[in-house]
Amino acid sequence: MRFIKTTIGKLELQVLEMFWQYNSADIKTVHKHIIQSHKVTHNTVQSTVERLFKKGLLDREKVSHAYIYSIAISRQEFLEQYLEDFIDSMSAEPNVFVSAFVDFSRKQGKSSLQLLMKKVANALGQIDKDNEC
Repeated sequence: MRFIKTTIGKLELQVLEMFWQYNSADIKTVHKHIIQSHKVTHNTVQSTVERLFKKGLLDREKVSHAYIYSIAISRQEFLEQYLEDFIDSMSAEPNVFVSAFVDFSRKQGKSSLQLLMKKVANALGQIDKDNEC
């Protein structure tokens, strides 16, 4: 399992979003995409992508003289691990975060709460199946 620092930066998140959308790219392509919203140099993008690679969030393969980077973790896996790391870093009872998440979902509207209830019901069903074995 990967460790995702809860202090992941805005630029790192934007790069990850790009990879979740396009799956793979070289540094030049990433820079062209990122420069539309951030005034950053090619070197800044390169070091950001390298940090994400070292964190295990991107994979890379050398093709000719350049690396082609690809996403190594789904958005869902990232969010699960990010939340787990954040909760661990806060040294608080997980139930506090569950309560906060329910309150957050309520603020998002009825459809968010209904989706949450469906996910909880599915998770409970999976726990019951696991306990039968």
